[in-house]
Amino acid sequence: MSVTPQPRSTPARRYDLDWLRSAVVLMLIPYHTSRLFDTWEPFYVKNAQTSVALSGARAFLDPWGMPLLFVIAGSATWLALRRRTGIQYLRERLLRLTIPLLFGLVVIVPPQAYLGWLGQGNDGTYWGFLTQYWTMGTGEIMGWTGGFTLGHLWFILFLFLFSLLALPIFLFLKGQTGRRAIRWLAGLFQKPGFIFLFVVPLWLTEPLPGPIVGLLNPFSYILLFIVGFVLFADDRFQTGLDSSWQWALGLGTITLVAVAAFRFSGIQFAELSWQSSLRDFLRFFTTWAWVVGALGFAHRHLNRPSRLLGYLNSAAYPFYVLHQTVILAIGFMVIRWNISVFAKFLIIAAAATGSTLALYELARRWAVTRTLLGIKGPAPRASRGQRTPTTR
Repeated sequence: MSVTPQPRSTPARRYDLDWLRSAVVLMLIPYHTSRLFDTWEPFYVKNAQTSVALSGARAFLDPWGMPLLFVIAGSATWLALRRRTGIQYLRERLLRLTIPLLFGLVVIVPPQAYLGWLGQGNDGTYWGFLTQYWTMGTGEIMGWTGGFTLGHLWFILFLFLFSLLALPIFLFLKGQTGRRAIRWLAGLFQKPGFIFLFVVPLWLTEPLPGPIVGLLNPFSYILLFIVGFVLFADDRFQTGLDSSWQWALGLGTITLVAVAAFRFSGIQFAELSWQSSLRDFLRFFTTWAWVVGALGFAHRHLNRPSRLLGYLNSAAYPFYVLHQTVILAIGFMVIRWNISVFAKFLIIAAAATGSTLALYELARRWAVTRTLLGIKGPAPRASRGQRTPTTR
């Protein structure tokens, strides 16, 4: 009698996902530092001299960095719902996401807008700026010139909304009908090349109407969030990732170069033209290929614990919440120095990394700041040699 494959019996922890999450969060330091020097949009703080070379850091991470974080968040949701009811999951998401989000919007993000406001030639104290910040109309939604902004915390807002919107889908997938659908899809996943067809539904999210499109497309991000959940529900998905990651990284590198060439060329295509559709397809193929490549590579080479990983995993979320404001505060001073662009970049990136970690070290010692920044677990003991446990 044949045995129907069942969802995996998951080990206590997938350390490869922890390594990936921590690596992407750390890479946001050079990424957001490069925003001070890139040749594209404005930013809260911008160096007078831009750099095509430093624009490459952004061109490299843009297609796949944040998408990978949403896939990992979806995988974490699958694990969470194995141990929690839907209500328990929503309660945990409410506390874990909304408290740092609200704290960040009131305390951490407004200084970014203030620096952008000063960069427009305005003058005044921060406290005076705050009296108009919440109602200031600037004509753009990013807050680069001083208006209200989500800053980098858009990711946390999206993640919270996606957790609410996708929960009925996740609960369905946990049921018998949903498990049959996952087993059927996992079987298709074993067919050669099928793994790359997922780029098609991703690509089809591009023309959907919404408040934010392009690189902050909520439709593609929620799709990746749901896919992260599904990929963890059957061992055969991981088998497909393990057998395809080298091809994925190779093809993804080729399309990444093509996408970067489109972007650096500055050529503008008519909306919904075949040229713009091809450009968008290449961008979404790059996204998915690098997600597949990263997941397969990490599972093959990084699925092991370490003391460093325990620390990084605990620090990743508060580090994300804090890092961009630290970069901009340091960058606002450094861009005025009479040194080379590359020297400024290195100084800002190094100082921001150290300063953000120092703020995390301070914050994790008090219960109030741990709650405000979403740091899990109890405060560390005074003992210097104690290991920080890996959190779930």
